[in-house]
Amino acid sequence: MASVLQLLSVSLVCHLLITCCSSDQTPKHYVVYMGSSDGETAESEHLQLLSTVIPRADSERIYLTNHYNHAFTGFSAMLTDTEASELSDPILQLHTTRSWDFLDGKSNPKLKGGSYPYPPHKSNYDVIIGMIDGGIWPESPSFRDEGMGEIPTRWKGVCMEGPDFKISNCNRKLIGARCYNVVQASNGNTTATQMRLDKSPRDTVGHGTHTASIAAGAFVANASYHGLAQGTARGGSPSARIAIYKSSVLLGNGRTFQGSAINFSNLTRTETYPLAYGKDIAAKYSPISEARSCYPGSLDPEQVKGKVIVCFNSFPVVSREIKKLVAEDAGAKGLILIDENERSAPFDSGPFPFTEVGSTIGYKILKYINSNKNPTATILPTAEIPRQKPAPVVAYFSSRGPSLLTENILKPDIMAPGVAILAAVIPKVEQGSTLDQKKLAGYAIKSGTSMACPHVTGASAFVKSVHPKWTASMIRSALMTTATVQDNMEKPLTNSSGSFAIPHETGAGEISPLKALNPGLVFETTSEDYLRFLCYSGSPEKTIRSMSKTNFTCPRKASDDLISGINYPSISISRLAKSEGFRTIKRTVTNVGLPNVTYTSIVQAPMGMDVKVSPKKITFVESVKRISFKVLFGGREASTGYNFGSLTWSAGPYSVRMVFAVNVV
Repeated sequence: MASVLQLLSVSLVCHLLITCCSSDQTPKHYVVYMGSSDGETAESEHLQLLSTVIPRADSERIYLTNHYNHAFTGFSAMLTDTEASELSDPILQLHTTRSWDFLDGKSNPKLKGGSYPYPPHKSNYDVIIGMIDGGIWPESPSFRDEGMGEIPTRWKGVCMEGPDFKISNCNRKLIGARCYNVVQASNGNTTATQMRLDKSPRDTVGHGTHTASIAAGAFVANASYHGLAQGTARGGSPSARIAIYKSSVLLGNGRTFQGSAINFSNLTRTETYPLAYGKDIAAKYSPISEARSCYPGSLDPEQVKGKVIVCFNSFPVVSREIKKLVAEDAGAKGLILIDENERSAPFDSGPFPFTEVGSTIGYKILKYINSNKNPTATILPTAEIPRQKPAPVVAYFSSRGPSLLTENILKPDIMAPGVAILAAVIPKVEQGSTLDQKKLAGYAIKSGTSMACPHVTGASAFVKSVHPKWTASMIRSALMTTATVQDNMEKPLTNSSGSFAIPHETGAGEISPLKALNPGLVFETTSEDYLRFLCYSGSPEKTIRSMSKTNFTCPRKASDDLISGINYPSISISRLAKSEGFRTIKRTVTNVGLPNVTYTSIVQAPMGMDVKVSPKKITFVESVKRISFKVLFGGREASTGYNFGSLTWSAGPYSVRMVFAVNVV
């Protein structure tokens, strides 16, 4: 199924304390008062607000002379009378593409007055995002169209009707919806229910709605999942707050351990329940290995009933949902699951008491069970722990390289938030929930690569709205070369095991949408690059010509190794023999920043890896927009295996970082 969304607008209330009174168009000092202070507001939000009234030609004025967060919220800036008047209107239309701060802070530059060369520009360009997913729930407030302009005239799509989806479900935000899939029963027949689903773009699972609202959802105040992650949900920024969801396990001896989960149990500190290890309450004839893992059918219901159960996640093929159901169906009071990896992505168990702990805490709980005649415990409902450190961390389920198709292009490209993301879903209430039955949960917290992808989609649309003439490869380059490789403790990114993450886990780093607006240089990957990629990958020339509708001719010598030479914003070499000497890789950069600037190369290479850049400096002037350079890699003294490093082109405010991965054999 597919749905199409136009990026939205939102209303902000602003008031001006005017410090100048003359009426002309000379920029003067104004103080913008935005109400009493209710916490810290990111400077980037105020910069984005300025960018909606200051034209692109005067972008040098998009900076804050002062930023206020204590006595009141606001800022001061240099504005013309007309711009001040626009800001002082009771209702100001601000596009979401100007207010994305979900990756602000350590993942973005500290935008002090004027230190960033070209902050976000004023743009009237409408961006259309095409979401190919499981459909959409159009009634969600995340897809309302208040304040949206007319649908772009270039839009040629349709709003497909179905038994449960009307044309009126589309609006100026959800401008199109269509169903493409056809599902058939195993016997080849299509049931009436299947036909209804096949002909409707309505989401019946919640996945498509969740991802669409991440990419381009409207501002929705006081959104939460039954009180968790409460705040304003908006496109691209449901994960604005760095938080983790914990579920104080309280043992009978008074010791408390923090686990990871999303549960809304009604258990309290005032009462504990018998605590048992799965292997000690195994069903007759069940293997101990299965019982200790809460494998289906492995536990004795008579011994489980009324107890809090402890199990290992020894059978990862059996999901946490299944393990929870095993304990719940047997009458358990709760489940403590020991798992070092999955605990980093909180599992939503609804009203059933559930928590997940790592090996260290898990063995302490087992030690308590073994050393006490009548061990007891309880599992408390989830509490939100804000400002989690370190963050971000590469999740255990995150896609990892090298690529199976070819190791001569670095994969993944980039990383983005994908753990515990609040976004819109189909409204529902959990069966047997003790929560307010009248209050449907229109938002939910989910984790997965499916949550990370729409963040990149939204970030790309953000950049496209400011630079409508940029190609997809230019936007990808901007996101990759400006990505951050440090967490919020200003230390290198780590993975879920606590080890330093490598580019086969992080790609270029985590996206920084604001920085990507002004990358300085971009690596443009052309149509010819993609066709040569197909040649080098072994596709027949006839097939390539037919697909591209061109008379393209493959190079005489085509091999997988040549893929490394495609103009990509990273470099990967699948095989570099120590005896080979130097391998030369060529790249071409396009200047999209200041017109007259000189960049200096800075290489960070692992010990033993010899990396040279020619030329070491590149200079752009008005008449020179593109420059090529070469990077030479020598592995004679390098360690065997993949060696990772980076080449950065630096010039004043710009830092264009290109990651490399070289497999030395």
